[in-house]
Amino acid sequence: MIPNIGKLIREQELLSQSSNSVGISFDQYNSLEDIEAYLNEVADSNNNATLRSIGKTVEGRDIWQLKFSVGSGKPAAWFDCNIHAREWLCFTWSNDRMWRKNRNKYDGELCYGIDLNRNFDDHFGGEGTSGESCAETYRGPSAASEPETQATQAAIIDLAENANLEVLYSLHSYSELWMYAFGWTDELPDEANELHRVTAIGVDALAAVHGIEYTYGPISTTNYPASSNTVDFGYYHGVTHSYTLELRDKGLHGFLLPENQIIPTAEETWAGLIAATLAV
Repeated sequence: MIPNIGKLIREQELLSQSSNSVGISFDQYNSLEDIEAYLNEVADSNNNATLRSIGKTVEGRDIWQLKFSVGSGKPAAWFDCNIHAREWLCFTWSNDRMWRKNRNKYDGELCYGIDLNRNFDDHFGGEGTSGESCAETYRGPSAASEPETQATQAAIIDLAENANLEVLYSLHSYSELWMYAFGWTDELPDEANELHRVTAIGVDALAAVHGIEYTYGPISTTNYPASSNTVDFGYYHGVTHSYTLELRDKGLHGFLLPENQIIPTAEETWAGLIAATLAV
């Protein structure tokens, strides 16, 4: 339970409304339009970077993939961010700060929204998902029913088959956790020892920056059961080193992390990701 959540939401809304900066700022939360403009600038100014839309959301917004070439034969890494809206994009800026799902609604359903991280085509409908449309973890009517999920799955499969994809990171907030497969069961994958080894390296490197110590282990037992998620999908399509990170904090602010923690969070997370990737 986050204390004074209404007060925190109002304070964050005022900060986003009062910002008059031009372009993107790394020490404040930025609108989707500003983020998209920044991604275009990165692609335009870097010969090794390309930006392309891999699909559209239910609302008709582009789903962007920013790709950096790393050289022939070198392993590729996938970073999956903001799969839950309150982590923090779109609809949540203007309507409901704590909205989690996409904005789809099927005929006959009472409520809007499918939890995209319960919609992947892997053990669909399993533990940790709901068949009720009003639930936060509503999985949708069928596996990969959502355009956002379809685009992400296709991109992961393409990279796994054609670009030597060896590492997948799904970045979320909050709880300070670093986790690996599985979410659908408490059984361990065959490579559990290797996944644990790499995770420990990432967690130690992260903690060395600002002293934040992450808890780590399999999704289902470290956090809670969560079937049909990005990490399990990646694992079952050949990306053994698939990880979920739940960033700062442990619940004092939760999804409403103060802006003065953005840069420290980025610094420690990047150090952990680089260390883990190099350890693969």
